[in-house]
Amino acid sequence: MKKVIVYAVITISSLNAGWVSFDGTPVPTPPSLEIISGGKEGFTLKISVHGMYVEDTIVEGVNYQILSILSATKS
Repeated sequence: MKKVIVYAVITISSLNAGWVSFDGTPVPTPPSLEIISGGKEGFTLKISVHGMYVEDTIVEGVNYQILSILSATKS
């Protein structure tokens, strides 16, 4: 029974591996960009990063996590 529980936890964890949401967004979502104000002197932006990807890697026997965010592309 203990093996089944461990297997279930590993399986569920692997399904969620990769995308880490900051605001409860269940699917990978690119950052959003909003111009708050702007003029000759400059502008103010609001950038919302909804989450990030986490990728495990091993370099020379040391475990690391690579963190990255989606890039917003204009269609």
